[in-house]
Amino acid sequence: MNQPNRFEKFVVPDGVKKVEYEQDTKVPNAGTFIIQREDHTVGNLSRMQLHRDDRIVFSGYRIPHPLQHVVWVKVQTNGSITPLTAYKDAVDDIIGELTEIQNGFMHAFNEYIDRKQQEPALEGQPPPQQPPAQSSGAGSYSVPTEQEPVDNAWVD
Repeated sequence: MNQPNRFEKFVVPDGVKKVEYEQDTKVPNAGTFIIQREDHTVGNLSRMQLHRDDRIVFSGYRIPHPLQHVVWVKVQTNGSITPLTAYKDAVDDIIGELTEIQNGFMHAFNEYIDRKQQEPALEGQPPPQQPPAQSSGAGSYSVPTEQEPVDNAWVD
């Protein structure tokens, strides 16, 4: 097949850095982060987190080609911090938010498990009764349950 190997989407080749930084020579207080083996998820997440910082003048990302698994994140600051520091702060904030989400999930999950363990066992009890099936029009049928008598007049 004429298809790239799937592992090429996420495995960084030997000798290639995961993240590189290039200082912009034309725009002051600006630079580009080249992130290998990532996609729109990391690009948009980084861009939006950078937008939350008042010290950021511009942040954007692009993917140079759909078959290249590379994201370029461009950052320009107001000069009070460097783009490197701004990006590091953004990544730290993202990690903090993801940690909060994970802790909230684990707390809710543990409460659910505790609640399930405290419920009495339902072994030995009959299954809950189902209500009789309702006819929904032409061509529909209902399966008789224990409560409904079965008319066997047509059976020999």
